[in-house]
Amino acid sequence: MDENKNIVDDTLILKYLENKASVQETVLVEKWITLKSDNLTYFNETKQIWETAIIAKDFENINVDISWEEVKNKISPKESVKFREKIAVLWKVAAILLLLLAIAVPALWNDSKVIIAHDTTEFTLPDGTSVWLKKGSKLIYDNNFNDNNREIELIGEGFFNVKKNKNKPFIVALNNTKTTVLGTQFNLQSRHHGKVTSLVLVEGRVTFANKNNKLVVLPGESVIATDTGTMSKTKTKNENFDSWKTKKLIFNQTPLSKVITDLSSTYNLTIELENSKLKNCTLTTKFDQASVKEVLETLELLFKISVKRERDFVLLKGGNCLQ
Repeated sequence: MDENKNIVDDTLILKYLENKASVQETVLVEKWITLKSDNLTYFNETKQIWETAIIAKDFENINVDISWEEVKNKISPKESVKFREKIAVLWKVAAILLLLLAIAVPALWNDSKVIIAHDTTEFTLPDGTSVWLKKGSKLIYDNNFNDNNREIELIGEGFFNVKKNKNKPFIVALNNTKTTVLGTQFNLQSRHHGKVTSLVLVEGRVTFANKNNKLVVLPGESVIATDTGTMSKTKTKNENFDSWKTKKLIFNQTPLSKVITDLSSTYNLTIELENSKLKNCTLTTKFDQASVKEVLETLELLFKISVKRERDFVLLKGGNCLQ
């Protein structure tokens, strides 16, 4: 796992998934997930294994003898023998079906290609579409992608420059949404552990939909959808929506709380501001390809803060607003 495994281990993750964790344990797990992309990746992989195991566990927990006794009490003695023979056959059929399912699922998985971004990286899909994946994100598509359709699944965040093909729409599934395009550029992101999906359109035209709503999005517009089915469209206000890819940041009288949010996304860090009085302090500056060290040193100088960093966690202490 990682260096925090002694704090959040597999047992605690399973308690969390089974809704058996205490309030303190729930907070601990959710904070651990946000500390670094590797934690989120490990959590998602554990969750997939857990969900698959439930199917097998439910079947294994079936006690034929107990189930039979419950049924036997409801039927006559004469019918008992024949009925039990039929039930035994049904259990055997069910066992065979489960075995076939266990064989079929890996086979289906092998028909898919999975791209995992261990670092923020650009990939080119078979149809010529360019995709930037943020560190820790995944892209899944069939091996016959572009033969009959161009459908993919995104986990995390990605920026797409879609190769135009009016005969084959490009469809991206993320959480409970689907983005359909012909050829365009857009940023698609999953936030808050899959509870929020956001899209920012750079050029072209896309259709953004979930089970309840369907919106046409134009350049300069953004859409936010939640796991409850709500959806809203606004003008794009955040200039730094793709800074994780470009490493370019623009701040114009931006509150420090928003600066920290953008920096966390850009550099894959968890940044906390100890002094809450600094949240409304504003910053006006630009960063172009600056390292995280250079950015933090700038904040130190401007706001008189001290920076304490431990791997992917940064704590900003003390300080005051610019005069």
